Amino acid sequence: MLTLLTVSALLSLPVSMGTADDTPALAEACKKLASAENYTFTFESENTGGQARRGRGGEEPPAANTPTEGMYQKGSPVYLKRGDTVVYRSDEQMVYKNADGKWEVFDPQSMRGGFGRRGGQGGGDDTADHSGGGNPDRPRRGGPGGHDRRQGGQDRGQARGARGAMMGVFAMRTVQLPSELVEKIDTKVTDVTKEEKDGKTIYSGKLTEDAARALGSMGGGRFGGGRRGGGGGDAPQFDTKGTIQVTVANGQVEAIQLDTTVSGSFGDRNFERTSKSTIHVSKIGETKYEVPKEVQVLFTF
Repeated sequence: MLTLLTVSALLSLPVSMGTADDTPALAEACKKLASAENYTFTFESENTGGQARRGRGGEEPPAANTPTEGMYQKGSPVYLKRGDTVVYRSDEQMVYKNADGKWEVFDPQSMRGGFGRRGGQGGGDDTADHSGGGNPDRPRRGGPGGHDRRQGGQDRGQARGARGAMMGVFAMRTVQLPSELVEKIDTKVTDVTKEEKDGKTIYSGKLTEDAARALGSMGGGRFGGGRRGGGGGDAPQFDTKGTIQVTVANGQVEAIQLDTTVSGSFGDRNFERTSKSTIHVSKIGETKYEVPKEVQVLFTF
């Protein structure tokens, strides 16, 4: 009876678990994607937490979770689309379609100074009510400058829309290609295990600190991957950790999930930021697209 119970108990345990370290098997499973000539992918990132803001209390609200669609084709700029914003990216260069429908080279410096905010590129608010003082030449509420105020409101709305698009472009700078992510995966992970589920092989492991730091910047988070501070004093002190899960179906990578946590302190303020990134890969070897000529001429290869 005892023998029957023991056998029954063993049979009830998951038999799909891999060996203590399945890193070599994971590296082998990622070879096809790492060397792929072309493929289609989607990237989605959820960021929560962040730095405690002075005078406001609490933490930053969760970042907007807008998926990015992408296509990779060897020898061509990468195609990326987030919402209505379309970008072509080659190394550090990015060309995007602006609010006027024209292709333009993205300048990261344009994000400095508060684009579309008071004091930034959008300028100050010249339509405020100064009935209690200030500049008497500016239109007052209810006066003949009402139309100017409405126009000013439209201009500010357009500036906010332009800033939103620019922030989308800026976020797409950090989206890493799936093929680059899994390249030399065996140097980026430890303690890998695998299991079979629904006809798919799922590999799970811990990211090395360097890998977690690099991948934690995907999706445009405020603290990026979090670099360790140095020099003591008020220098930022960061600790980064993360895990990865790779799903393989029909002999090729189908999905990658990354979970990273950046925690630390800056002066007297503490923070913790978590990021969950999900990447789906499809049409390996079957993806084709044309880069518009007006886009190609803007790149300086």
